[in-house]
This record gives sequence, structure tokens and C-alpha cells, in this order.
Amino acid sequence: MKSQVIRQLRRTSRFLYQHRGLARVSDAARRLAARFPLQVDLDDFDGDLHFRLDLNEHMGSQIFWRGFHSGPQLQLLSHLLKPDHVFIDIGANHGEFTVVAARHLPQGRVISFEPNESVHRRLRFNVEANHFENVTLSTSGLSDAPGVATIYASANLDHDGTTNQGLATLYPTESRGQVVHEIELTTLDTFVKDAALERVDLIKIDIEGAELSALKGADEVLTGFRPNIILELNEGTCKSAGYTMSDLLDHLGGYGYTFFEIAADGQGFSLKALDRHNLKSFQNIVCLRPARAEDA
Repeated sequence: MKSQVIRQLRRTSRFLYQHRGLARVSDAARRLAARFPLQVDLDDFDGDLHFRLDLNEHMGSQIFWRGFHSGPQLQLLSHLLKPDHVFIDIGANHGEFTVVAARHLPQGRVISFEPNESVHRRLRFNVEANHFENVTLSTSGLSDAPGVATIYASANLDHDGTTNQGLATLYPTESRGQVVHEIELTTLDTFVKDAALERVDLIKIDIEGAELSALKGADEVLTGFRPNIILELNEGTCKSAGYTMSDLLDHLGGYGYTFFEIAADGQGFSLKALDRHNLKSFQNIVCLRPARAEDA
């Protein structure tokens, strides 16, 4: 597919998705394209970034047809980051957050963790395609102690007919029981100390149930650097890992965080105080330290 054709198709699709009555047309095209293993190289992601994706993979499909997979969270990310910040992307997948953050941090750094080997290769390609020199990539998984663990993936198609490489987990279930490979585990505290980082300003974490153990291994980072955190809350993955969403919020609350739900607001985002008595089974939130609450 020629780049000019791709750009026009994406512009048309994004326009259709913005209008409720027309979105079904673009969504039908997206579901049809998911039947074919077509790889596409974008040169207009988030304006002019290069991004390789597959139309039959969930995140890639969303990025191609809708513009982004995590639009409101990325808008918030761009709002929170300053040019010299350090951003840590835990569960970087193909690099949607990583490459957007990297362009916002000309004097800063991005540290991205993605232990799934095939997904990590795509992440590395997308970083190198944009010639970012401020990004450090790691194949380690994060936990509360060093060790070795097995990644499990889903062998099933997603609800829209795509495969979803973002569903890999350390906690197998009936629907996510396909062995991928073993990974090395470390703690975020150890990594940050070894890397001699002098600041950590923002963390995004989406690791399918391993969030609590990873955050337990980040005590020194949370205490010393007080980063804001963009976090996925998922009742199902928390349950698979043996804890609840409230357990996760209680842990972060012990560091003084306050919680806000991230919602779409037109082409941007809005924040609403999280109602802990009526948690949704799935939602994206931002955890703000009191001293940083004014940043949002």
C-alpha cells in the first residue's frame, strides 16, 4: 500500500469514527481487514512518527483505523510530560506510549519494558524507525523479586476478530493458557538503581495482572521520586493474579496517591475523581501524588 493511499484511508476512517452514524462503516472495514495478515508501515502516526503494525492485530488495527489505541491516555501523557522528564513504560507492547513519549522528551529519557520476544522486536523496530536515541529498551519483566517466570498468551481471537498480543500474562487462565516462553524478572528499584536514574516522573503500567507485584518492587522509586502513574484497572486480571482492584488501590494509597478516571472528551481527555465504591470491571486511571496534583 502506497503511503499516500494509507494516509487518505486513515484520514477518512478517523473522520468516520468521529460521527456515530458513520462509525459502523469504518468499523466494518476494520473487521474485514482483520481477516488478512497485512503489515503496514505508517509515517503519520501522531503526526509524523513511523509505526509498523499489523491490521489483524488488535492494537495495530485500532491505531490504523482510529488513529490511536489509547487516545485519552496519550493525551494525558502529553499533558503531564515536560522535556527533561523520565518516563517508564511498563508493558510497552509495540510502542504506542514509548514513541509518543520519546518525541516529548528531547532532554529526557524513556525506559520501556516488554519481555515478550516477538512483541519486543516490533517495539525495537518502531523505536529505531524514528531514530530515537533517548529510549532504553528492556526485555525483563518486573516483579517484587528477581527470578524467572513463564508468559502465557491467548490462542483465541478478540471480539473484533483480531489477535491481541497485549493479553500476554504471567497468570494463566482458561482463555490465556498458551505457553509463550520464560522471562527474567527484576524489580524496578533494582533497574533504576543500576541505571543510576536521578528522577522518575511518570510511569505507565499495563501488565495483565502483574501490576501489584511490580509496584511492590518499586517501593524506593515511589517513595523517592513520587512519579505519577497511568494504570489499567482490570477486575479479571487482578483476580487471576490473586488480588482485587481495591488491593491495588490500597497499596498505592499508602504512598499518598489520589485516583482519577481517564475519560475521552472529544479529541482530548477529562479526569474525574475515581469512585472506589463503584469500580468498573475495566477502566484506565491516573494516580497522582498530592504534590503533583496541580500537573493535571
